[in-house]
Amino acid sequence: MLTLGPFSALAAQNDATSYVNPLIGTERSALGYGGTMPFVTTPFGMTSWTPQTRQNKISVTSYNYDDKTISGFIGTHQPAIWMGDYGYVTVIPQVGDLRTTPESRKLPYRHGSEKARPDYYGVSLDAGADGTIQAEMTATVRCSILRFTFPKTAKARVIIEASPWNHGDGVGQS
Repeated sequence: MLTLGPFSALAAQNDATSYVNPLIGTERSALGYGGTMPFVTTPFGMTSWTPQTRQNKISVTSYNYDDKTISGFIGTHQPAIWMGDYGYVTVIPQVGDLRTTPESRKLPYRHGSEKARPDYYGVSLDAGADGTIQAEMTATVRCSILRFTFPKTAKARVIIEASPWNHGDGVGQS
C-alpha cells in the first residue's frame, strides 16, 4: 500500500475539476495570448458555454480576461478561435430599459466575483441603480443550465439572441 501523506487526503476531498483554472490563457501577457476561453462543458460535450465579453469572430475569443464588461453568455460549437462558428446562441440577462445591441447591453463585473470551473461559472453583474444580477451556469452533455438571480424590485428579462450561419468572416448576423 502506498500512502502519500496529506496530499492524498486532500485529493480524496476534492475531485479533479477543483484543480483546473479555466481562466488560465484568457489574458494577454508578456508571452502573448493563450487564446482560450473559460468554457463550461462536460468532456466531449455537444456545446460549450462561456461569458461573452467580445463578439464571436474568427481569431477572436468571446471572452478576454482583460475586458471589464460582459454582454451575455454564449453557447458555441467553436473548438478553436481560428475556426468560424456556424451557429451560436447568446443568452442575456437584463434589468431596466431594453437594450439589444451588444455594446448597449454590456454590464460591468469584477474578477473577484467570478467563480470559474470546468463544470460551473458564476459572476455578479453590476446593473447600476437597478442592482446586481447573479449569473450562473453548469454543463450537461448536450446543453447548459443557466440561472439568473435578479434584484427583486427591478424589471427583469432574459433575451435570447440566435445567430444564423455566418458568411465565412466569423461575424454572425443577428
